[in-house]
Amino acid sequence: MILPFTLLRRLECVLEADKQAVLDANDKVKGMSLPEEAAEKLVLRATEQNFYNTYLIC
Repeated sequence: MILPFTLLRRLECVLEADKQAVLDANDKVKGMSLPEEAAEKLVLRATEQNFYNTYLIC
């Protein structure tokens, strides 16, 4: 039961450094009419990881 939450917390910590850059890039890409693959590549350039998360917790 605890292991999944530990994994989620670890992912959150890894992505925290690039979070604002990814959110800004995602907002910029949403305004463009690009294919999904091109939009994903543009957002990936904003991060040093091979993955990103645009989910925003308020």
